Amino acid sequence: MAAADQSVGWIERWQRVGVSSLWYCFGNISGWMAGDSAPARADRCGLFRRGFSRWRCHFRTDRAASKKISKCCGVGIKSIWRGDAGHEICSSDILPWSRRSRADVFSIFSGTAMFMNANPPHLIVPAVPDWWSVTPLEQLDWSAISALPPLQLFDASGPALQQTSVRISQNQQALFVRFDCQDSDIWGTFKDRDDPIYDQEVVEVFLSPGEATPVDYYEFEVSPNGVLLDVSVHNPTGDREQMQFDFGWNCEGIRWTAERDDSNNYWWAGLAIPWTSVCRNPGRETTWRANFYRIERPHHSPPEYSCWSPTMTVPADFHRPIHFGSLDIKAPYHDPNWWSSPDSGWL
Repeated sequence: MAAADQSVGWIERWQRVGVSSLWYCFGNISGWMAGDSAPARADRCGLFRRGFSRWRCHFRTDRAASKKISKCCGVGIKSIWRGDAGHEICSSDILPWSRRSRADVFSIFSGTAMFMNANPPHLIVPAVPDWWSVTPLEQLDWSAISALPPLQLFDASGPALQQTSVRISQNQQALFVRFDCQDSDIWGTFKDRDDPIYDQEVVEVFLSPGEATPVDYYEFEVSPNGVLLDVSVHNPTGDREQMQFDFGWNCEGIRWTAERDDSNNYWWAGLAIPWTSVCRNPGRETTWRANFYRIERPHHSPPEYSCWSPTMTVPADFHRPIHFGSLDIKAPYHDPNWWSSPDSGWL
């Protein structure tokens, strides 16, 4: 009996060594391929370690759960190679468990951000008439503009509970963004421009001209009370190691607004960002890197950090430009059936 116990002990040790080596290798190799710095690679390793540890625990205590996890792993691997969005791997029809359980299982894969988010989202931004640039944001009709897919949690473990609908359009003068937010606990106390509204509830736009992973980009935030924060960011390492903020920068000509409807648990925010304020030669840039975020901080439950393109970090960190999506603004506005003036009833 003692010999058997000793044999099992050696097996356990080798299993620990093998699993530890596996998450360490996966974390570092995927991080190296994605161009991460050492701290970012450590984050990946931590995600792998947590995921494999939970799988090992399930395997010991609940073989049925272990089979479900294995099924998720198989589906996940296939999805990775197909290039599917990360949240599809953990869809509820595969794992009909609680959000937390799915997120725990998904952490096995979330360390492989390079693979699951290897193809950040791409959007051909629809064009709108020039008179959008002189029309109050509250009067613009967005019904003809399709919304982006539902925002995902920062680690791609699933869609946000408090959902956000994001719509984007553009013309020769500006980029237009609208956020429509479900919110069961709308709040905010800041009142002045460039107040630290990121510590409360906000929607955010990160934007940079060109196709390359941004080193310099612009950050725009709007609170439910209509407070704006605009800042330019210099992020040479892509992971906060040497990141610098210029809070003295103001985006010239920017327009923004927000309205809240507490009785219906809803608020919305709109932005019109002039191209000339965020790019020296806006006419030459047809591809932009961008991401769209929301920070939801209910008073009586944990905060939610959601993204258009998940940043795959724990804890949540939106300043990972390697995961920014891309915007294609080459399409000019030329549809004669869509063209009208503000007096023609289109608005």
